[in-house]
Amino acid sequence: MKKSLLKQVLIFLLSFGSLVVFSIAAETEYDCSEVAKQTKAAVSAKPGAAASTVTKMIGKYGNCVCSIVKAAIAGGGDVKDVVTAAVKAAPKQTAVVHECAVAASPKSSKAISAAIDAVMGGGDDFGTEPIVVSGVYLIAPVASAGGGSGFFGPLTEDELAAQQALIDRLLGRDTDPPSTPTDP
Repeated sequence: MKKSLLKQVLIFLLSFGSLVVFSIAAETEYDCSEVAKQTKAAVSAKPGAAASTVTKMIGKYGNCVCSIVKAAIAGGGDVKDVVTAAVKAAPKQTAVVHECAVAASPKSSKAISAAIDAVMGGGDDFGTEPIVVSGVYLIAPVASAGGGSGFFGPLTEDELAAQQALIDRLLGRDTDPPSTPTDP
């Protein structure tokens, strides 16, 4: 009994140790504050090349998008150029780019939004295709699916009346207490 318990504890400790080692190895191998310092220095040296610096830095340090954007703006880079380059380099992190750019330069919020809209296409027209929002399709229901159809076919008048009574009760239109069915 002692051997099996000792064996289980040893396996648990070994598993936990390997989990810790793998989680440390999975972390980023660079510090975003150091990346921000490099970005700010590069943009301060050549403010006209801020867009290319941002593109290069995001390509190299993709997890530090916010730090790169803030540092490029703080280094004197044109806000619109920095935001445009950042969104093109990391389109999936557009919300992060927007938030960090506004944090670095709140007075330029309209220019930041305009730059993002220019790159992303504005987002005004979603078209006629269904849009998936967390697995839900936002399209009009099919006409043949309505019309009082039940799960196993058309509903009878009694079933429709019962559904309407439930809807009225839920919406507060019916003040009568619900009746419960009794066995005969």
